[in-house]
Amino acid sequence: MIEILKRPYLINWSGNNIYYELYSAAAAADSSITFEVSIAFKRNNETDFSEVIILPFVPVNGTALFDIKDIIDAQLAFDMPNFADESKICYNQSGQFYIEFREVSAAAPDAAFISTESYQPRYAVKGGVHPYHYKGNNFWLTFYPVQQMFFTWRPQGQLVLPTEQTFLSFFYDGADADVLAQLKVTYKDATTETFTRTIPVDAYCMIMLQSNLYFDWDGGAGFDADNVYKWEVRIRNSADDETLVDWFTYEQDNRPDYEQTIIHYRNSIGGLDNCRVRGVVEKRMNYELVQAEHILPVDYFNETALPAQQSTISSSENVIHSGEIGFVSKQEQESLRDIFLYRELYMKKLGKWWPLLLLTDDFVLRKTTDMRWSVPLEWKVALTAINHFNLEEEDFGEGLNSNNVCRATLTLTVGIIVTDPVYLGLPGSVVVDDNPDADTITEWEWCKATEPNVWNRLDIMAIAYFDVVEFSDEFIFYRPVAANGAVGITRSYFYNNGVLIPPPTPNSSIVIPYTSTFEIRRNSVLIAAGSGDGTSTPITFDCDDGTDLTIEVKFGSVRPPVSTLVSSAITYTSSKTNILKVMTFTNVDASGGIDITIS
Repeated sequence: MIEILKRPYLINWSGNNIYYELYSAAAAADSSITFEVSIAFKRNNETDFSEVIILPFVPVNGTALFDIKDIIDAQLAFDMPNFADESKICYNQSGQFYIEFREVSAAAPDAAFISTESYQPRYAVKGGVHPYHYKGNNFWLTFYPVQQMFFTWRPQGQLVLPTEQTFLSFFYDGADADVLAQLKVTYKDATTETFTRTIPVDAYCMIMLQSNLYFDWDGGAGFDADNVYKWEVRIRNSADDETLVDWFTYEQDNRPDYEQTIIHYRNSIGGLDNCRVRGVVEKRMNYELVQAEHILPVDYFNETALPAQQSTISSSENVIHSGEIGFVSKQEQESLRDIFLYRELYMKKLGKWWPLLLLTDDFVLRKTTDMRWSVPLEWKVALTAINHFNLEEEDFGEGLNSNNVCRATLTLTVGIIVTDPVYLGLPGSVVVDDNPDADTITEWEWCKATEPNVWNRLDIMAIAYFDVVEFSDEFIFYRPVAANGAVGITRSYFYNNGVLIPPPTPNSSIVIPYTSTFEIRRNSVLIAAGSGDGTSTPITFDCDDGTDLTIEVKFGSVRPPVSTLVSSAITYTSSKTNILKVMTFTNVDASGGIDITIS
């Protein structure tokens, strides 16, 4: 039986060692026995663990020591904040994991996994520390509990513009649903004011907090902004009787900075830091060209617009920026080395985080005789190349369309009105019964199967009135319309013999990759009719149970090849008539419905 001799600490960096040591006396005695380890993972806002991978190990003298940091790190990602939110719970940056394991031998090649570790899940946080500074998980065990620090290596007291957007991250491992973020403002006359706001938290998650001075800290009470000398931020528990993260200090930079080129970067321990490029920013253009030569027509000289014998068939542009963060203190210059490691850079532009590609590959940090300390940067927007031009600061605003797809469905509720001895009126109203994307449904539309291209659009609250021939067989199709104009899933409604039959629960479907009308008959009785739009979207309908049935699919404009019908896990192949556009399935058992696929 496998024993665990070493397991990771409760909280672990995903960039540092996350190791286990397993031992089996049986494997020590029999070298043919191997281990298999299954790794389970979930984020803290997810309910269930999922299996990530199963790894084989060959124990040496019964012992297997392995590190899973790369596997866990691949499950995590950094979160970016929203500009308008005061804080964000970064669920993507941390998660829980555990392992299951088993011995594999010739006698037991498929033994059950031992799952006792599921009762002791470990936590992983995206990031890491210098490998030579890492020993026995010292960051989480000794350093962080004493330092009570925000997750940044930037020094205290850095100069910040009043309009510079800053963020501080901290890790919460308590049980409260919220904590208190406090701002202490110190004025030039040494007087202070303190403001508090409540922010939501979740256990074992990174929390990102907006820490700039003017982000509504004062709740509208107002403070003397012109006389602020510095401000400090800290985190207290919800009862306000314990400091969770100690003060972090910013000093207001009153020097003019007209360009305000501010770059945010991901630091090595998961926080989001920022730096300001000071002074002149140089731009240079790099163009990538693909050129071709053409043969001139024999009568080219007769044309007014003469043809080009050589042309550029593809042109793209890279805009490369060069700037300077310095001059800064020695400590701040040292901390800015962090920007060159993850190289995950962003710039706030036009209401979005624009990703940047950092191009700097080397620079002189400093000499022992230096009196000034600088950090040069070279970057570009993280695009392969730019193929079209527009003014960089031109704001086109926000578009309405997101994916141009509406997955909502409607239920048609109907009543009968006799308008005269010959016709029946059908007033209908609709209810949105499924809306997985939470689209705003503003309208709905309907058409008759006899006129599949004539859709009548109404407000979502409006009632449709239309006449039907008494004792006739006919279908109505209806679907929702989202605010962006995308139409939802089409459903059908069947009426017969002057009595309106409630819409059936569709238990069957047909996929028609053609633009064509169709009819489906069950033992010669019409059960569905409609129109395919040339996509692979299933069209649903209802088919009563039965055995030894003949199912016919008739088309108006196409003659498809052989197609299939699946019912009760049995596949039926159609026969076709060369003269008629009919696909016929015989001896069908339609228990629970049918699913037809047209090739």
